[in-house]
Amino acid sequence: MIAQGTAVAPARETSLACWCRGGQWEVCSRGDTFGVLRCTRCGCCRIDPPPVSNPAELGHFYTSYYSDKVRSATSIDTPSDQETSRFWKVVHQFPPLAETLDSAVDVGCGNGTLCAELRSHGWKRVIGVDMSAGRIVEARRRHNGIEFYDVALEQAGIAPRSLDLAILDNVIEHVPDPFEQLTMVRETLKPGGRIVLITPNMTSGNFRLLRSRWTQELAPHVHIFLFTPNSLARLAIMAGFRVELTSTFHLDLYSMRDWMGRLASGDVRGAAWRGMQELGNLWARLIGSGPMVFIVAQKP
Repeated sequence: MIAQGTAVAPARETSLACWCRGGQWEVCSRGDTFGVLRCTRCGCCRIDPPPVSNPAELGHFYTSYYSDKVRSATSIDTPSDQETSRFWKVVHQFPPLAETLDSAVDVGCGNGTLCAELRSHGWKRVIGVDMSAGRIVEARRRHNGIEFYDVALEQAGIAPRSLDLAILDNVIEHVPDPFEQLTMVRETLKPGGRIVLITPNMTSGNFRLLRSRWTQELAPHVHIFLFTPNSLARLAIMAGFRVELTSTFHLDLYSMRDWMGRLASGDVRGAAWRGMQELGNLWARLIGSGPMVFIVAQKP
């Protein structure tokens, strides 16, 4: 067993260097099947071994991963003026984002829910990009009049300096080179355009209490880099943004109805796992450091 804080070479020979281009990896936490390493320079964490180490693998990997998770469409073009996406939790803390401008992109848009919500809130041009081809098929079926692309952002044909807003909700932790990703996003934004990044928080009460058992958001089978508030802000600054706000938010607690449903179905193991995750959520609320960290940053 390797002690916490010990400098080690990652387990995978094709391991990734940190996006900050410096520092060494040290063990932050180690479970039975994976470890969490921390960069000694920027404080960012990384899953060891990473599920993907090469950007060329991303399209196939996520199309395959989400292939059994894509739900069949029940309706077509069903925009919503509700605020169900986590982006609106950021808006509540940073009200200038509530202003409706011309054009926005949701990178990692999934089935297009946030894209539909943005359009319903008055955005004129909304673009959704996701590397999972199956999720984009579903998004196109559900939401007419929105541009969806099942390619990487730089392949979507978005003109440089044409967008007012870019949203990456639970995306940056999936990419092998977060710095390169933000650099490409920056090129699509107008001067003064904003980026919103949302990702799991490695200073949260959840991780402090559960460590490698915080599998709900560590998600070692799909996540690569994991951020603290400071390392996320550092990434944005390194990519040429001016950070306007860094903060965290909490997720909804598991409902009693869902608890009872798990137990009634005989899923005792799943209920126990959920109970452990909820202890982390309660501790996060107690210490005031939520499981999701976000930044709002502006292109100068």
